[in-house]
This record gives sequence, structure tokens and C-alpha cells, in this order.
Amino acid sequence: MIDHFIPSQGREEEIPLERYLDPMPRNVVSRYIEAYSRPGGMILDPFCQTAVVIEEAVRKGRSALAAHFSPLNVLIAQGTFRLPPPEEIDAATTRLGDAPKLGTSLREHITQLYATSCHRCRNPVVADHFVWDRERGLPVEKRYRCPHCEAQGDFPIEESDLETLAKIEERGVHYWYLLDRLASPGEEERELAQSLLELYTPRNLYALVNLSMKVEALFSGSPILETLQLILLICLDRCRKLGGEGRARLRPPRSFRERNVWHAFEEAYTQLRSLSSKSSLSGNVPPPTEAIVKRSIRGLASGLERESLELVITAPPPLDRPFWALSYLWTGWLLGKEETAVFKPFLRPRSLDWSWYQRATAAAMRYLVRLLRPEGRIVFILERGELPQAERLVLAGAEVGLQLEGLFLQPCDTSALLRKERASRYRLTLVKNRSPKKSPSAPGLASQMRRSAFEACRKLLRERGGPLLLEWLHAAMLKRWSEEDLLRQATFLEGVSLAQFAAEQMEETLRESLDTGNFILLDERGEIREDAEADWNSSLWWLKEAPSPSPIGDQVEEATCQLLQEVEGFQQVREEVYSLFPGLLTPDPGLVEEALHSYGQGSPSEEVREEMIALLLRLGERLGFQAWAGARSPRYADAAWREGETSYLFLIRQKVSLGDLCRWVEEGPKTRHLILIPDERASLLRLRLEGSPLIRKRLIESDWDFVKFGHLRSVAAQEEVDRHDLKKIVGLLPPIESAEAQLPLFP
Repeated sequence: MIDHFIPSQGREEEIPLERYLDPMPRNVVSRYIEAYSRPGGMILDPFCQTAVVIEEAVRKGRSALAAHFSPLNVLIAQGTFRLPPPEEIDAATTRLGDAPKLGTSLREHITQLYATSCHRCRNPVVADHFVWDRERGLPVEKRYRCPHCEAQGDFPIEESDLETLAKIEERGVHYWYLLDRLASPGEEERELAQSLLELYTPRNLYALVNLSMKVEALFSGSPILETLQLILLICLDRCRKLGGEGRARLRPPRSFRERNVWHAFEEAYTQLRSLSSKSSLSGNVPPPTEAIVKRSIRGLASGLERESLELVITAPPPLDRPFWALSYLWTGWLLGKEETAVFKPFLRPRSLDWSWYQRATAAAMRYLVRLLRPEGRIVFILERGELPQAERLVLAGAEVGLQLEGLFLQPCDTSALLRKERASRYRLTLVKNRSPKKSPSAPGLASQMRRSAFEACRKLLRERGGPLLLEWLHAAMLKRWSEEDLLRQATFLEGVSLAQFAAEQMEETLRESLDTGNFILLDERGEIREDAEADWNSSLWWLKEAPSPSPIGDQVEEATCQLLQEVEGFQQVREEVYSLFPGLLTPDPGLVEEALHSYGQGSPSEEVREEMIALLLRLGERLGFQAWAGARSPRYADAAWREGETSYLFLIRQKVSLGDLCRWVEEGPKTRHLILIPDERASLLRLRLEGSPLIRKRLIESDWDFVKFGHLRSVAAQEEVDRHDLKKIVGLLPPIESAEAQLPLFP
């Protein structure tokens, strides 16, 4: 059984529309297949985005099937799985570019749509993109590189550019051809289709339609058609008014880029060509392994035997209406109107909420439960999951008799901790069980769930040793409720919505904990939020009556340091470290990697400590202080400087535990302290302090800071030195490294 978070290793090669999807990491998939299936067993990925599950299942000697209800997702997954050799892609794209169009080649015809003149030498050039002002409805700037005079950059629009643009008919034959591929006159989706076409400038719409029409005309029925459709799909994304940047949105920004469609086509071709060498399945494939099929879960259930699956492993579809709207647009554009029907439920904005998501997910899980063998599992792997999505998956599972067996999470980015919209990596394991039905009373169950939730949250806060985001507390509650079978019992309450009932108990638990003073809310600076209406999601939760923070990161750092001496290979050490922190004790993002980098460089010898003390003594005397070390030094100091009533205490450490640091701050003398650390520890320590606002706050209030060994050596080696030079080297990111940082600890 997997009892801890498994981080992703490396990164899969870029696939089309990757930023909208949530591809599963290969190493994570492999571990779950190995843990929860037997050789010869059947694995299913019902929402495939790549062929990773199939490939890893076959490597482990299992059978596998992958599917998706979306024709666009199937095109991406299947197309990248069986890309032709590079030379075939070269030949097809060359043939396409050379195809005739209005007396010239298609390549030249599209390229000339973006023709302009050089602002400097007046020679003809081709723009890479134009910048538009949405309110004015016109381009205001262009970017190019002139091959004649080497001028490059952004230049103002000229009258001739507007004249070129005016020649393109906004509602020409190409427009109506494409609109009819999406929805016929009188159909409910016709208005939406028209609004989606507004995501493209008239010029880009014309160019893209001509490209797609020529692809269909030249390659219909050809095996290379799928690859060319993938190239077009990348172009459709990159050439809309949003420039293809960030997650899907349906309203263009005030200023947007209009990409040169042919340049975008060449970039997409290069991307797919680089993927074409990706290895596919080889050798004997255990039956009934297939590649990737377009099929709903209901369709899968009708074609597979009951209890034939050992494991379902997948990344669930997101609740992302803009992306589904774009999927509808691009599917109709590339594959035809008949293929767009599956998206119609996603195009109704009023129905697309988390309640709908839970109902849809539960309906899908009911079919999957029938296919699972006893004790079979469904594993959801989310690399960019949201808190509501993870919760709804767990609740949907409970509704259909699946028990939450494993719940592991890790925030994606420490810099986005207190943003309202943030993502986390989730690993959810739901196991099929046949526990007997129970009929508890709602009041009694609610009271039991609140008690259990409070204890779970308090235990987690103490174990992790520092303030936590709301995601952690919700995860602790869900896990405890599942362990105690309370979620399952709640599904049998008469006339009660499980989602609403669970949400009420979560909210009541946390509100009561705040009202009674058990929990407090903190901001990003570690200050207590007194506002009763403070946003829970953008706050950190902590225990009011708590010992000094002693973050779990202290243990992670110590374990990494120790394992590096015992185990060979960074990757093996990384896996060992994560295994030591099961359940919801997952190390913070980047912590293990930074610890490996820090301690993998080795540690300074013991002689360095004596060197630092000697440097401090000499430097202190040069600056006019009384300096001493050894037995005369006060507590929590290896060396000291004094001038009158002012003193500076120095500690020299190879590593710094944040728990120890809190204790030093509380127990040490109330004066300025500087901790000397090896240069290679600074980045790790900075990362840890970023996620520890209470400790940062105590350091600032108590005049504690850090100096790197290397910077002390640098200042001590100067022929002339004054106290101002010391200001430049204080801090984990001192002024000597960053002009913006200012840490004036010295007068």
C-alpha cells in the first residue's frame, strides 16, 4: 500500500494544450500500478490525456485500456502516442505549404497577410505579430526583425498596415463555412459559436480556416491527417486573441497579440516533430490492450465484464467552462459538428458548478465500481488540483460506496500560498468496499463529525508544527471521517445532501474553533487576523495555545542530510525522504530538492568554525569593537562584539533548525544576533522561512539575521572596511547580491 505522497520526477515532453490539461507523471503512475495491480491484471484510464497509463501498464506486464469522451482529448492523446517519423511530417507540411492558393503557394499567401515595411529602411518585411487595442478594434503596434537593416523590436502601425487589414472580409465565405461546422441556423449553440469566433481577428480567422480547409482537401483519409490536425490545434490555441498564454479565458484582454499564423504553424510543426521520436509500445502487448478510444464511461461499462478491472487510474476532467467552450469550438473546427455533441452539457453556465461536478462524477463512478474487482481501487492524480475538486471527488466516491484510503497533497507553489485561487498536487485513492448500510440520526452524526474534525485538525497542526492553509484542514477532516466511516454513514441520511451536510460540519467545526479560541487566523506576515469576517481561504490556520513553531521541515532537512550519507543517488534519497513522512506530513514543495542541493554539495569542515571565529575577532577589532570568543561569550553566542551598551552576538552553524531558532530567540539575550551559515545553506533556509511567517516575524522583532561565510570572508579581506560594509552582507539575500534588499541591522 502507498502511504505517502509520491512527487513527480522530471517532466513529460510538452504536448498540445498541455497548460489546460493535467497530464499524470510517469513515475507516479508506475508506482500506483505496481502497488495496486497484479501481473496480467486490467488497468483503465477513463479520462486519458496521454498514453502514460498504457505504456506503464504494459511495462509492468498488465493489460490496459485508455479512453475519453472528448474527441479533442482523444486526438491529443492518440495523435501524440502514434506520431509518424519526422521525415513524414516534413513531407506533409512541405506539401501543404506548397499547395496553390490564388496564384501563389498557401505558405506565401498566408505570409503576405502579415506583410509590412521596415520603419527604418522601408524595405518589405513580415511581422511576427501585431498588438491590438481591444477598445479601438485596431492594431497599434507591430513586431518584426528586418533582414535588410537588422532593425528588430516593436514599431508603430502605419496607414499601409491598416489598408492591408481592410482588404480582409470579416464575414466572408470562410466565416460562414466555419460557423456552420459548429452550429446550424436556429440551433441553441449558434450564438455561442459566433461569440467564440470573435476570439480571432478577421485576418487570423481567414488564415486559419484556409489552412484547415487545405489540410482536409489534401490529406482526407491519410494517416498523416491526425498529425496535421494536432499542428492546427496548437495554432488555434496560440493564434486567438489571448495569445495562447495562461489558462483559458473567453474575454480577450484590453491589449492582445495577433500572431502571424504561418509563423505559429511552423512553431507547432517543430514541436510535433520533436515529439515524433517518442517511444511507443514495442514487443508483445498483453490483450486486450488498446491504444486510446473515444468512449464514455457508460460506453466502457457496456463493453467490459463486471469486476474485470484491478485499477482505475486517471486525472479527472476539470470544472473549466472556458476550456470546454474552446474544446467545442476546436472540435467542430477540426472534426466537424457531429463530434461536438458531447460538449453541450458543459456549455450551460448555470448548471456548471461544483454540485453538478459531484453528480456527474458520482454517475461515472457508479459504472466504474461495477467494473472494479472487490478491493479494487480508483486513483485520481491531480497535478494542478483545486480544493473543491478534490473534496467533490471524495464525496462522490462515498456516495457510490468507495472509501477514501489515501489522501496526500502538496501545494504547487509556496509563493502563491495565500492567493484565493491556487493549485495543489493531490493523490486520492478510493477503494471498493461493501460495508453494511447504517442509518444514523443526523444530529448525532453531525456532532460526532465535528468532534472528529476538530481533533484531526488539531493533531495535524501539532504534527506539522506550523500554520497551515485551509486545504490541509479540509484534507485532515475528510481523511478522519473516512477512517471512522462517518462519510459513508452520512450518505444514508434521508433527504440530506452529502456535500451540504459535510460542508456544514466543516464550517461549524472551524467557526467554533475560532470562537472558542482554539484556532487563530494569521496573515502572510504572521500577524493575527482579528477581523471576524477574515477570508478563511486566504489565511493561515494555527493553534492559539501552541508551543513555539517547530516545522516538519526540520525533520525533512535532517533526514535528507542523514540519508545522503547512507544512500547512493539523489533520486533514491528523494524517494526515501518522502517515504518517511506518510499521510498528510508531505514535505513542502521544493524542500527536499533544495535540501538535496544544499547538502549534496558537502559540508564545510570543522576548521571552518575556527576560521569564522578568527575572522570575527579581527574584524571586530578593526571596526573599533571589543571582540571576544569562547568562555567569555554569553549564552547563544560563539563570538561577541561590544561598544558601550551596544553588543552583537554571533552564532556559527552548519545547519539551522527553525525550531531551535525559535528557542534561541526566546531564551537568548535581547540583543542583535547574527547567525553565520555556509553559503550553500542560504537558499534552503530562505525557502523554509518563506513558509514560516511566525518565525520570520519573531526574527524581525528580535533583531536576528544571517550572514554567509563567503560574505564575511569577502569583507574581512578588504584593505579598508567600515561598519557600512557590514550592512551589505547581512541577510539571506543581502544587499551585496540584490540592490533592492535593505537590511540595516547596523548603525
